[in-house]
Amino acid sequence: MTAEQALGLADIRSALAELDALTRDEYPGCGGLEGLLADSSPDAALRLQRVIGITLKRPFADRVERRPDVYTQTGACHLWPWKEGTLEASALVAPREFALLEELRKPGPWNEPSQNLQRPDPTSPITWEVFKADVDTERGLFKIAILYALDRVNWREIKTTREYLDAEESRNFEAGLDIADLLASEYVLGPLLLALGVPTLAVGIALIGLRYGYRKVTDPSFGRLGDDWA
Repeated sequence: MTAEQALGLADIRSALAELDALTRDEYPGCGGLEGLLADSSPDAALRLQRVIGITLKRPFADRVERRPDVYTQTGACHLWPWKEGTLEASALVAPREFALLEELRKPGPWNEPSQNLQRPDPTSPITWEVFKADVDTERGLFKIAILYALDRVNWREIKTTREYLDAEESRNFEAGLDIADLLASEYVLGPLLLALGVPTLAVGIALIGLRYGYRKVTDPSFGRLGDDWA
């Protein structure tokens, strides 16, 4: 089975349905996933990034109603604090997600020094405590995951590299567009799945690349918010 065949149309639609349900839960009234894709505002981009990041974090986090006095840039309805105890306790429930989080702790361009936290030995993985605090207070899990994915994907094997990396806005999404068919026809989804190992996360990152272009979303000035602030 080739990378591009690893996710069938039914799998892509299932992942999109998961993203849509989470979007509606976090942002009632936004029109769901299609509503965010059609929205050109900066907050819509941040909302989409946050929803994608939550799909990776939620097996290891608690869903908590956000109090009205707790600040949120995107107007989110919930907080997703890490569960008490170690992440290893949930590894059997979500083995693919846990394996990816283990990779994200390792040294690499996705794991750059934080402005707010002291890093241990730069040649060793950062501790879980530092990692969890960093994504909550400064960078956010989506930003780290997409930087990791783009470092692992062999863009020379993808025919549409320029479109994905350079597009100011890769596509305008309109109501009624079959997004699953669109994703299935692109070259990037298979390599992203191989890099990440988590289908819904791969679909989400492929989708945001089509919508905004990867060069923009990996720019440090684009949507650089920790989970607690988003």
